[in-house]
Amino acid sequence: MVEEGMRAAGGAAGGGGGGGGGLSSGSAAGRAAAVAGAAGGRVAGFPVSCFLDAEFDAQEFVGKARRSVGLEELLSELQSHLLRLREGLVDAINEDYAAFVGMASSLKGLDGLLSRVRAPVESLRTEMMELRESTAGVLLQLEGKLEERSSILSAQHRLELLLDIEMGLSRMEALLMRDIAEASEYNEQEERDDGDARELSISELMRGANVLERVSNETARLRGQVLRLEESMDKKDLLKRLDQLQDQLLKRLNSIFGAAISYDTISETYGREGKKGGQGSSPFEGREGVIETCMRSYVIAEKVDACQSVIRSDCMRPFISATVTVQKLEMGRSGSCDGLEGMYSELLRFVDEWCLPLSKHAASALGLRTNEDGKLVTDETSLEGEEDMVGEGSEIVGWSGAAIASRSFILGNCFFAELSSLLLSVGGRRLTQYLDDVFGRKYHSTMKFLEDLEMRCLNREEAEALRNHVSLQDFLQKWELPLRAFVQLRQQEVSQNLSALLLTPSQLSEAIRERERQAQAAAAAEDTATKDNKEGKESKEDAAQAQDVQEFSAERPPLPTYNEGDSSCSNRFHLKGTSSVWESLTIIWKDPIPSISHRLLQLSLMIIWKFSGWADEWAAHMPARISTTEERSGSFPSGSNKRDKDLKFAAALCSDCELLQLEMRRQVIGWAREAVLATRNEVPELSEMLTKTLEPCEDKISQLMENLLGTITQNLTTKCCEGLVGGSVRALTSQYRMTNKPAPKTASLYVKGITHPLKMAMSTAGDRSSHGFLLFLSEAHRVKAVNDIITAVSAKYQELVLELFANVKKLGQASFHTEEASEGIG
Repeated sequence: MVEEGMRAAGGAAGGGGGGGGGLSSGSAAGRAAAVAGAAGGRVAGFPVSCFLDAEFDAQEFVGKARRSVGLEELLSELQSHLLRLREGLVDAINEDYAAFVGMASSLKGLDGLLSRVRAPVESLRTEMMELRESTAGVLLQLEGKLEERSSILSAQHRLELLLDIEMGLSRMEALLMRDIAEASEYNEQEERDDGDARELSISELMRGANVLERVSNETARLRGQVLRLEESMDKKDLLKRLDQLQDQLLKRLNSIFGAAISYDTISETYGREGKKGGQGSSPFEGREGVIETCMRSYVIAEKVDACQSVIRSDCMRPFISATVTVQKLEMGRSGSCDGLEGMYSELLRFVDEWCLPLSKHAASALGLRTNEDGKLVTDETSLEGEEDMVGEGSEIVGWSGAAIASRSFILGNCFFAELSSLLLSVGGRRLTQYLDDVFGRKYHSTMKFLEDLEMRCLNREEAEALRNHVSLQDFLQKWELPLRAFVQLRQQEVSQNLSALLLTPSQLSEAIRERERQAQAAAAAEDTATKDNKEGKESKEDAAQAQDVQEFSAERPPLPTYNEGDSSCSNRFHLKGTSSVWESLTIIWKDPIPSISHRLLQLSLMIIWKFSGWADEWAAHMPARISTTEERSGSFPSGSNKRDKDLKFAAALCSDCELLQLEMRRQVIGWAREAVLATRNEVPELSEMLTKTLEPCEDKISQLMENLLGTITQNLTTKCCEGLVGGSVRALTSQYRMTNKPAPKTASLYVKGITHPLKMAMSTAGDRSSHGFLLFLSEAHRVKAVNDIITAVSAKYQELVLELFANVKKLGQASFHTEEASEGIG
């Protein structure tokens, strides 16, 4: 039955019969269910659904399946699965056999239907091709006409543009030539009639300035029109004519603007003191309109550099040339710079009376004003919506001409650019000479002048622009090398003064060893016979050298020297090394340069740190030095005196450290504070910051004083306790027991003499080379040292007395037992 159905289906498909029909949705669902049932299960452990995957690979499947089952078993399972699929397919066909057979008959008559439809479609395609060809021709003609029309319009626009440019150029050339002719005629008339020359001159300048502003506006417009043209000979000719017109415009504009701001002309009536119209009046009174109109013309023509050149040549240069002269710089003393400060004052007065009003007129010419923050804003901006000159949305964003309104333009590009070269030329080497005594004053005056210039700026941005101006940077660069040399010379001077006095024990010991090696080498090189002939002389030299060895050796190098008249106990430095340190600090801060106060403070800290290192090495050397003296005291009778000298030096060094620390807090901080405040206003917490800067040096000196006081206290305590530890207390028991003397009722002499070394150290009589060295210390340190010594000696005395009492008690008990034993025997 299945075979007959398959043949019937094949015959129907081969016959090409038409007719509708097909499997219903129900029969399709049944077949799908049948096939799905046949496809259920697993093959070699894999689900049979993997065979339906689009990426199924038979070789890969066999390779994986053979790992779990054999090939024969895999073949058997695959054949079983194929059989189930075929059975499912047969069952699906049998369930809806009629629909399966009708699939072939439904296609019968389809070829005839297609033949009847093909003819109209071919006819329609032919008509569309003909229509497309005709439309393409029409479009091509239309595009040609439009292109021709566009070229005609472009040519018309170009001709109109050329005509407008030509008419504008001719009009401006005629206007400019007429203005030049009228100016020449006016000058001739002014020479004949000078009755009211100033008023007529200003009115004539105003008339010419208005004409030039009109010409500059029209020239800028025409240049923009020409730049819109394509490259051609006409464009080049027009640009050439525009350049010629602009050259004539600038020549006339420079003449009018120069006459309006001429220092020589205005100063005749205004006067250098600025008192023509009363205090605070502007030298440009009555000329404001001319100046502002000319500045607008420069900005419109984009010739700000030309405006800058006129300001420098006609306004700045005459005054600066008359002010910055050798005579005014020397002030009657040849080769000096005594008049430098007065010259700077006169220059600042010129800035206030001439430069700042000129900058104000420039801002007014561009319609700008200064807001509360010192920023330039457009004059039409409301107070609620003010915008900076460089702010987003401002009307003058990106307008390079707006820079002419800033004070940094007038002060930097015009004033200081003209001043710097002339000042360095007139001053010469004497201006930046760092070897004279007044270099600090010259440098300070110059830096103060530059800071005063920056203070004339309206905001920080303008001040930074002025500071970064190339002329000012070059001027500062001229001072950089002399300033560096000046600081280095002071540092070298200080180092030379200190190097000879701040010699450490290790350096002195090394020098002594080197001297001994040289002496031994010289002695070994001498001839033996020569030594015999000079035996008597050598014996004396040997004795002297032996004395030197006793006095100075590598273990006991010579102590630093004292100041003259060191027997007084006033509040001053006792050692020459400390005095040289303080003198160096005084030299550094004598006539300081405020602008380099940080360098001076750094140099001061370096000196103080060097002194503290020197003193610290001596303080660490003293205990070993004193112990060496005690070990040799049996061989050298003067050992006790040497120890007193060592303790005297320790006391003097401790006193100098305390006084130096006090002067650091009072003088050095005060000097640094005055130098800093000389260059700027009050700095919050300045004294606290300076004190914190000196803290490391103060901490080191404080620790150094504690070590020195400890050395002094320990040695005096040891010396006071020598009478106690020597056996006097311990010998009391045997002394009174053997002699049958009664127990003492008053203090013995050795007890009264315990504090004798301390009394000698506090003595004010005699030479303090061996006595009275504690008086070098301040009262606070002296009281602390005495208290520590008395406390230590008392503790030692108490310890020995308790030991004595214990021994007496033991002796008493022993005597009692002895007496009892004797009585028992008797």
